[in-house]
Amino acid sequence: MKKAIVGYLNAIATADLRSLALFRIIIGTLAALELLNNLPDLATFYTDQGILPRTVVMENIEMGRIFAFHHMNGQLWFQVLLWAIGFASAVTLAVGYRTRLSTLLCWIFTLSIQERQPQVGYSVDVLYRMLLLYGIFLPLGARFSIDAILRPRRLLTQIFQSPAVLGLYLQIASVYIFSVYLKHTGPVWNEGLGVYFALSTELNATAFGEWLLSHYPWMKTMNNLTLIFESIVPLLIFIPWKKNGLRLLVFVDYAGFHLGMGFSLSVFYFQFIAIAGWTSTLPEQFWNFFKATPFASLENFLERKLEKFSIPTPQPLYGKTKSDAALATLVLVEALYWNIYTIAPDRIPLPSVYSIQANAFGIDQRWNMFTTPSETTGWFIFPAKLNDGSDIDLANGGAPLTWEKPARINEHFRDERWRKVYGTLLDDPQEFYRMNFGRFLCRHWNEEHPKPSQKLEAFKMIFRNRTILKNGLHSPYENKTLWQHQCDEGLLKKWQERGF
Repeated sequence: MKKAIVGYLNAIATADLRSLALFRIIIGTLAALELLNNLPDLATFYTDQGILPRTVVMENIEMGRIFAFHHMNGQLWFQVLLWAIGFASAVTLAVGYRTRLSTLLCWIFTLSIQERQPQVGYSVDVLYRMLLLYGIFLPLGARFSIDAILRPRRLLTQIFQSPAVLGLYLQIASVYIFSVYLKHTGPVWNEGLGVYFALSTELNATAFGEWLLSHYPWMKTMNNLTLIFESIVPLLIFIPWKKNGLRLLVFVDYAGFHLGMGFSLSVFYFQFIAIAGWTSTLPEQFWNFFKATPFASLENFLERKLEKFSIPTPQPLYGKTKSDAALATLVLVEALYWNIYTIAPDRIPLPSVYSIQANAFGIDQRWNMFTTPSETTGWFIFPAKLNDGSDIDLANGGAPLTWEKPARINEHFRDERWRKVYGTLLDDPQEFYRMNFGRFLCRHWNEEHPKPSQKLEAFKMIFRNRTILKNGLHSPYENKTLWQHQCDEGLLKKWQERGF
């Protein structure tokens, strides 16, 4: 029995080095692009002059990461320095230079930046940091990299076998397997309404998503197909028979699944990170297809041209040492145990020592995306009073106040991080967040508009919403006041007297 189990694990814990290289290129490129997108918001998200100063985060949000460099200094110059280190690490990871060090630095930077501003985080951030963690123990730079050119290794095979590969595959599959289980714990998905409620949330639904929603009879079928797809297809990568064909099928299926999700819902760059993870499963036959194409010729041409810069000292692949295997196995076991705990917290113990360790290294995770979709939908209006008596909407960049529904609620935000900034206001309780977001809005507006007549006095945070009904209809819109804010002390009475 033991021999059979070991043989099975050895058969499924394999990855093509070229697939691992493609995985590295994609996640490194996505990380660099995300940092470029974040650059204009460094002061807003990560400095003490932004939405959440460091003291507020540490007083109100549970901390525990082993790396939290973004908490060391709240000034902009320091955050720019950290950003530059993170960006350089992402670029060197993408091109495969000092690949293991670059992967480690990207993982450390990711832990730190997620600890600094958890209020703008998504599930994709959790998946990204776990992919990086397993990547530390994998030979991501063995192919298609500067490392492979400058430090050639004797590759007897394109196939790599390691517990880290098994851990990576289990992590990718866990996103779907445990998500399905959590979906079944509530009534929405069991009643066939999960997809319907997800697409009915106007903050997230795209134009294509709204078109799908208009075909209400399709919703239950899409709901059930989603549950079946997420329950069965990820398991196919753990079948050792015909595994090359099965893994190629799984990749194609999930690439289509996530692209379709991205067209229907604003899910940040989750679809791209998820597809990047699935590229690591691409089998040898996929790459054999390119042998007679210009792609292979280009790779050989570059290797010949750069050969003079190489250091001819063959080295074994990293990731093959006993310490690498042991550490990867430890991460695998801890991540799997944590996921099992999330679906049965009343029956599975969670020792405090283990919890502290898992939080410290970012292994904690919970795949509850869309498990309990919002039963309300709407948009934000921040009616505000200026010193000259004019009414504006702070949530719309200071435009004249109107209660008319925007043409496209989904396109109201600069990017997905800002969508999460506003979406977090709906969480309960979030008084500390609403208060500090209000302070930020007052400070930012008055700094940008120094004229006394344009000074912001007070405003409300209102979510104009309606209830999503189960028959494909909605209730009328109504206003829900989330917060009311005075920019200066003693303005409440003046505010009320003016009928605001």
